[in-house]
Amino acid sequence: NPHPCKAVVEATWPVLSRCCDIYADDERITERACRCIRFAVRCIGVQSAVILQPLVEQLVRLYESHNHSCYLYLGSILVDEFAGESGCIPGLVHMMQAF
Repeated sequence: NPHPCKAVVEATWPVLSRCCDIYADDERITERACRCIRFAVRCIGVQSAVILQPLVEQLVRLYESHNHSCYLYLGSILVDEFAGESGCIPGLVHMMQAF
C-alpha cells in the first residue's frame, strides 16, 4: 500500500525543486527547501523513489555551482534511505563521487 503522504510528496516535489533552482544563491532558503525534501524522503522512505533520479541530478548540478552543506546532508539521507535498493546504487554512487 502506498504511504498516505506519497501523493503529497510527489505533488510538492516540483515546487521544492523549483525553489532550489530559483533561490540557489540564498543559503537560508536553500537550507529550508532541502529540509522539506529531507523530511519528505524520511517520511515515505523508498516510496519516494519517483523523485530520486531528478533529485540526485539536481543536487549534483547545484552543488557544483553552490557548495551549500545542505546538499551534502540531503545526499547522505538519500544514501541512507536507498542504499538497499540495487537499482538506485549507480545514481547514488555518481552523486557521492560528484560531491
